[in-house]
Amino acid sequence: MEKEMPQELIRFFEKSINWILPGCQLFYRDTDADIDVQKSYQVGTVMRAGFFIDVTVKAQRPTTKFRFIIGSAHCAKLYEAVPDADMVRWRLCTLHFNSYFKVMDVYEKEGVTQIFLLHIPYQAIPFFMSEHSFNFIQGASQTNLVEIVRRSLDEKLQMDVFADTTEAELLERMKQPVGLDSKGNPVPMDYMPIPEEYKDISDAVRSLANDLDPINYPEEDCHE
Repeated sequence: MEKEMPQELIRFFEKSINWILPGCQLFYRDTDADIDVQKSYQVGTVMRAGFFIDVTVKAQRPTTKFRFIIGSAHCAKLYEAVPDADMVRWRLCTLHFNSYFKVMDVYEKEGVTQIFLLHIPYQAIPFFMSEHSFNFIQGASQTNLVEIVRRSLDEKLQMDVFADTTEAELLERMKQPVGLDSKGNPVPMDYMPIPEEYKDISDAVRSLANDLDPINYPEEDCHE
């Protein structure tokens, strides 16, 4: 007879899912960087962003070899808060450098490789490293997230290209692969203390992203 899951653990799982799913949207980051997908983005891998991840909500047919599609409920929508014409035109958003992601799927079609990353809270990393977490997420969402993001690429490949999203400046901002350093190696998983010179922008991104829940911080530093 299987033992029942402790109530405290059940509550923690529920809290984690409530951080991930309600308000979850899809964000896009296209790049032609040289990526060894098999090495760096195996399904099930958990990684830290490592730098502020610029993304957009405005995407149709990709012109690059790779598309990161990120499911997140805690992405800062800069274009809604900053009176900058480029940010508004690009529908530019950003994710904090201490964001963590689980690789949910890698899908290739018509020469484009799409990598699906799901934004997860810091304190739930050990759980999301387990092989059982995938089915838990799918069940909690009451839908097939992988099917949804694959359909996204299928449909967008039939669309025209958004000219705004092919601008050189935006593509340069999105060039670096998520979670990798300049040499193509994974960035350290350790939660990075906030350098004083980045504190204001870090706080602003956290606030815009509604990302102040202690579940996404180390217990000893839940307010950065």
